[in-house]
Amino acid sequence: MSQTQFLDTSGITFNSVDVKDSVAIFSTSTRTDGSYLGGWIVDNKSSDNKTLYFSNDYNGTVTNNLVYVIGNEKRNDNCTGGVAVADFDHKDGTYEIGDDGTTLLKLRYDRYLVGKTIALYANSYQDKRVGVSMKRILWGTGVTSDAKSCDNSNGSSKMTCYLQFTLKLNVGNNFTMQNTNIGGYTIECKDGNYVINTTGTTYKTDCNGHVELNITVDAGATCRANWNNAVAYEY
Repeated sequence: MSQTQFLDTSGITFNSVDVKDSVAIFSTSTRTDGSYLGGWIVDNKSSDNKTLYFSNDYNGTVTNNLVYVIGNEKRNDNCTGGVAVADFDHKDGTYEIGDDGTTLLKLRYDRYLVGKTIALYANSYQDKRVGVSMKRILWGTGVTSDAKSCDNSNGSSKMTCYLQFTLKLNVGNNFTMQNTNIGGYTIECKDGNYVINTTGTTYKTDCNGHVELNITVDAGATCRANWNNAVAYEY
């Protein structure tokens, strides 16, 4: 068993943590040493689930007040009943670190992960262990949608329209945007204006990529809406 130990003195236990899960430790204004930042792989844990043991050695001093997350490269996919996966690959055929201390990596992920927040980390062991972690939102490649109209051009009073849209990611296979908080619709009206109604309006796609707008338009007005260039919200 590794002698590198990790515990949370606030009383948190690690009941749901599995062997091979990763602990990503983030830098703060007071915690900046690369010897403990970055990612650590869980090798084992204590019988009371209060202590994790890492597979790599840490040779520094005991450090407290660390900011961290624990997880792995998989997330439950509520749309398929399976798991969605993200992974790294080298961008230019190598993981070589340049003179400026950086390297380029390519991140691949399933469409279900668009709009989700992930933790990324990288470690180097060339001379000594140096790690770095960061939080990022997976924005995807942009969104397009069908357009819908609420035509009240011949009406003498206000009209309410329930509009359902299908949002698709801008990728070759035209995948729908699944289970994602979304914002950025566009509505253009002629000869009047509109009001968004809270009831019946959703800002999160379902497993078919659907979102809804419930709008009321003025008498004599025609409004046309779409979600092109919409963006995913973090969660």
